Amino acid sequence: MAAPRAAAVVFQGEHDVLTPPAPARRFFDDVSAPVKEFALIEGASHFASFRRPERFLDLMLTKVRPAVTGELIGR
Repeated sequence: MAAPRAAAVVFQGEHDVLTPPAPARRFFDDVSAPVKEFALIEGASHFASFRRPERFLDLMLTKVRPAVTGELIGR
């Protein structure tokens, strides 16, 4: 089977009790992808993108955008 060519990006609320950071990180660590990014959104829980929209936007622009536009080369 060919290796996946999609980026794997996880933005995780630091205080998320529905999807705690530790299991989310273990899942992320098991994913194979040419580009991988995991980021905790500080001070946020499950709906991190709504609680910290400025941080979420920053992560989208600095992590996701380069991955989908080809500005990033996989590690």
